[in-house]
Amino acid sequence: MIVVRWKKLQPFSVRRMRDIPIENIYYIVLYAWDKIKNKNRYISKGTEHIGNLNDVLLDIFLKEVGRLSKRGLYGEYIEDNHETAFIKGKVNIRESLYYIPPKLSCRYDEFSKNNQMNQLLKAILFHLYYTKEILLPFKKRIKALLLEFQDVDDYPLHKTSFQNLSYNRLNRDYTFPIDVGYLLFQHAIPKDKGSGNTFLTIDRDEEQMNMLFEHFLKNFYKVHTNYHVSSKKYIWDLHPIGNSDMDLIPTMQTDVQIQTPIEKVIIDAKYYKSAFTFHFDKKRFISNHMYQMNAYLMKNKHESEEALLRGILMYPSNGYEFHERFLSDEGYTMEFKTVNLNKKWIDIERDLLGIFEGVD
Repeated sequence: MIVVRWKKLQPFSVRRMRDIPIENIYYIVLYAWDKIKNKNRYISKGTEHIGNLNDVLLDIFLKEVGRLSKRGLYGEYIEDNHETAFIKGKVNIRESLYYIPPKLSCRYDEFSKNNQMNQLLKAILFHLYYTKEILLPFKKRIKALLLEFQDVDDYPLHKTSFQNLSYNRLNRDYTFPIDVGYLLFQHAIPKDKGSGNTFLTIDRDEEQMNMLFEHFLKNFYKVHTNYHVSSKKYIWDLHPIGNSDMDLIPTMQTDVQIQTPIEKVIIDAKYYKSAFTFHFDKKRFISNHMYQMNAYLMKNKHESEEALLRGILMYPSNGYEFHERFLSDEGYTMEFKTVNLNKKWIDIERDLLGIFEGVD
């Protein structure tokens, strides 16, 4: 069984992400971080200088930091020792013996915004300010925000700065800007010669873009359907012989798995320059993608034989569309589908939800 719909055939290229409407890029990012409910906070007028994914992420990061500073930066009570003429907190008796009365050594908590979270945000702002490709309107916003961090110490920024962060109910709003800030930091790298940093184009990083596309799809279906949406790990049906190490065997993990009352749909997000390989002017779907999807489907076929089973390899595009479906001898369908990101967002939503309504 084959159903085909084609328009304007041309390979999708990550280098043409900038051809996608800016509003759509905002939507993709906000869905990926599960922030779409607050879209009006981020998608606004005055975005004439925003031309690509880097700009969108930077704009969102600065808006988040600005929102935190307006509300009041997160503070903590920090215990410290002070020399004082008045008793406050706990008296350090041993230390006070060395002071000339009435001076005492006291230990008490002091409220401070000079903590790890604010130091990290300040460091990211500094790092971005000295990045060459960032436009002047952004640098003005960064400079204004840095004024809010005058009482926060400078902090040496490196990859390990983002590890072992401790979030709680008082600082959980820092999670989103720090996540976005980390992505920006990863792509604002020191220049080979001279001072400052250079900004790498994020939408050319296929690994990062594939992850973004995957999270976008997963959260989109969580928001717009009442079905159970998840990703699932599967273990290979293998058993070690002798001293063979099972830890060397990778797990299988689906990107998006949707359970409806009548079917199970497994979606594998594929952010590639093209959905095809070309050999002697003949195009074919990428075999490795098919093998991977087939492994997921066969594993699910054995575990849930009563449900209808579909596997969809989903590719982004910026102008062409297709949805091809094939029925296997095992009874499941393997499908190849594009998401045309060049359309109006309402049409993209309709297209993504259309997988549950059949193919026209």
